[in-house]
Parts: sequence; C-alpha cells; structure tokens
Amino acid sequence: MEFNRKDLITALEKTKKFTGSGNANLAIVGNVLVTPTELRSTDLESYASVPLQARNYVRAFTEQPEAHPVPEDLKSELSELLKAQLESLCADYGIETPEKAKKADLVAAVTAACEKAFEAEKNAKPINVEVEESFCIDPKVLLGIAKTSAEDHLQVEVVFEKESMRTSMFAQESRWRPTHINVGKEFQEIHVMDPKEFPDPPDVGTGALLFSAAGAELGKAISAATVASDEMRPHLVGLWVEPAKNRMVSCNGSRLHITNREIAGDNDLLLIPVKAVKKLIAVAGKEDPVDLALANDTDIYTIARINDMRVTVRNLAGDVPPLGELLTPGAHVVTVKKADLVASIAQAGVVASKDYSSVAMKFNGGIDAKTENPDLGSHKNTNVPFVTGGPFEPQIETALKVEYVADALKLFDDETINISFEDAEHPFLFTDSGNCTALVMPMRL
Repeated sequence: MEFNRKDLITALEKTKKFTGSGNANLAIVGNVLVTPTELRSTDLESYASVPLQARNYVRAFTEQPEAHPVPEDLKSELSELLKAQLESLCADYGIETPEKAKKADLVAAVTAACEKAFEAEKNAKPINVEVEESFCIDPKVLLGIAKTSAEDHLQVEVVFEKESMRTSMFAQESRWRPTHINVGKEFQEIHVMDPKEFPDPPDVGTGALLFSAAGAELGKAISAATVASDEMRPHLVGLWVEPAKNRMVSCNGSRLHITNREIAGDNDLLLIPVKAVKKLIAVAGKEDPVDLALANDTDIYTIARINDMRVTVRNLAGDVPPLGELLTPGAHVVTVKKADLVASIAQAGVVASKDYSSVAMKFNGGIDAKTENPDLGSHKNTNVPFVTGGPFEPQIETALKVEYVADALKLFDDETINISFEDAEHPFLFTDSGNCTALVMPMRL
C-alpha cells in the first residue's frame, strides 16, 4: 500500500496524542490502527480518527481450503452425549436421521456427516480471496520511518500469515493476519499487531453541536483544574460544561475559573476529562477551532472535531458542588491596573517555591505585596495603587497562592481588574468586563 508521506506524518502527529500506555495487559492501545482510509488511536477514554487516502491496498491470495480429518475418537465422544443433545445437534446442522432414531443411530448420522464434510474439504478447489491491508503499529516507529524517508510516497508492504480455524464440526474459516511490514529498502520486518484486536470506537453518530471554541479559549477554561495523576474526584479532573447556565468551569478545590459563553442545549452538566481537553488543545493550537458536540441519544460521550480529525471522548460520571454562594460578590470591591498587579505577582514568583508559595497582600490605600522564603530571600512591592475602592481602615491582610493569582490574571484582557472580597478569610473574586471569572481561596498567613 502507498501513502503520501506528508499526509501520513500529519495524521500520525495528531493521533499519537490519543494513544494509551500500551501496558502488557492491553498492548494494542499503545499502537495506532492504519487502514487505507483512516488512522485511528485510543486510550480507551478517547477514540481519535484522521482520514487517510492510500493507494494499492488490496492484496490477492490463492487459498487452498484445509481438510481436517475426522477425529478417531469422534464416535466415543458423541456416545457420551445425551440423546437430547444429539437430536439438537442434528437439528442445528440439518443432519437427516431415521424416524424414531435411537442414540446409536444419531451417533452414526453425525459421524457420517463429519466424514462427508471431510471429503468435501479434500476435494475443494483453490479459491481466490482479496484482503484489504491494515495493521497496528507503534506510532513513534512509523513516524520515525516517515520522517527519515527521502521519498514523497511511502511504499508499505504488509506481510501476512494465514490462520485457519474450525468454527464448527462441519465448517472452518481462515483469515490473513499481518505479522510485519517492509517499507522501502531501508526498513524490513517491522513488527505490527493484528488490527482485529484494536478496540472499536463507540457508535454515537454525528452529535448535536454544543459550541465551537479556539484552543486558547479551552486552555483558559481548564486552567484551574487539578493535574495530579492520582486525583479521582470527577469535578476536579473534569471540565464542567453547563449548557443550561451557559458556562464552563474548572476547579482544583482551592481555586476555580469560569468562562461564560453561549452553549447549545439544556443539559445541566457534562464533565469532559481535562486530560482529553489538553490533548485536543495540543492538536488545535491556540487558533484552530474545536467543535464540541453531544453524542446522539446519550450524554456519556462528547464528540470533538478539529478540521478533519474526530475524537469521541467518554465523559466522567459524577456531580459538582454548588457555586452560588462562592460567586456572590463580597462587601469590598477594588479596581487595579492589570499591568501593575501582573508585575507585582511576577516579582513575588521569583522567590516563591513549593514550600513557600504564598504572597501576603495588604489592602489599605493600595495593595502591598510581600513574599518571604528563608531558602531564597524575600520580595516586597508597594506599587499597586487602587484605581477605585479603598482605602481600608484598618487594613485587610490575606495570603494567596502566587501561582493561582498569576493564572487568574491570564484570563483577562482589560487594562483593569476588579477584586471582590468579604474579608481576609473568604474567597477573592477576580473579574473584568469580559466573560471570565476567577476565584482564589486564601491561605493561612
């Protein structure tokens, strides 16, 4: 079979992101499935496919049916069956038996049928079969072959091995299983796996479009979710898509980011795995749109499309906590210039670390920010004046995680940011005139 090399590389770069770990229990998911019309991959949570266009992908074989002799102990094995079982066997295979047949008559009839089938197999003429070439292969291997080739088109020779198996007492079937491929003169006997073992994607139709978002918007939407591999709580590792409320939410228990946007449908909640969304963003980049659709007749799957690529994602099951009170603006609201706060938090991040990750923030006539780290040193900034709001007497002092404030500020495009809070111990809400909201929980001073 023949592939356009550049098209194959593009398809592999996309689909390899959705392969699984390929452990010993299910090694096949570490591979991609290569067929004449598409390239597929799966990690058993997401199922990705990209169209391909191969040429010369049908192989012709001349096949001689194999004759399987009647086992010598067939009669004794049949004699161990009950008469009712023998009658059922004869009925299933249309074996003629005499009226009021005894058990010995039934055994003789089945034995004769087997001998007749064996004679037919011995005298069978060769038949011609056509096999559509496909195989499973480690995407890194095939990608390496494609990238190092000097040819514009890759000539892939699929080498097959015939497998025969008896499907019943009187029938057998054979198939041609790929064992390895040869690519050009340089790559020989490259190991492949059986495409029959590759998991089929769920049949969920084309789906109903929920919304279309650029990769950058989805990146903002998931930016508060947890990245811990051992976290199992769905609302922390899933992107909350809430069509009824026209919003997306991500959360890690100490912060959350909300993106308000129009979403079709009236479902209360879809929880899309953040891990899958990150892979979609990796394919789409910042600018390409990602179309998200709800699968036909079910909310178990979400269908994503990026140009010619389709990914079916299994949604997470679970509930999310209510956000009503958390999103209620506090008694205090101040406005600062985004550039001033970004600069102050960036400086605080220089001396922050895993063990000393907070910035102390004093709200008086402006914001005084201070970070202390006995291992690295300290930082102090008193240059974040209020545009509106304040002053506070007495001053309000809190501590927020440097990383969380820095990530929150990336959501906004306005020159000024609004910060709403009740007191030092309640959530701090960050907003601008756009469609995003960030909530950051305070830390202990």
